[in-house]
Amino acid sequence: MAQILFCLAVSAGLVEDSLDVYRDFFPGHNAIPMDKVVNAYVRRIEGRTSGQVITVYDNS
Repeated sequence: MAQILFCLAVSAGLVEDSLDVYRDFFPGHNAIPMDKVVNAYVRRIEGRTSGQVITVYDNS
């Protein structure tokens, strides 16, 4: 039986849920809402693409 391999990658910045702990390590970064990160993982898992990185950021 053939084996199918997928490369699933999501690159997120500083997530709002961890802001209190990691704020000092990410000076000048805007925090990303957790729902944006979750949606990126859902897109990655349920989508049909492989080998691409979904980057999640907030440039506001």
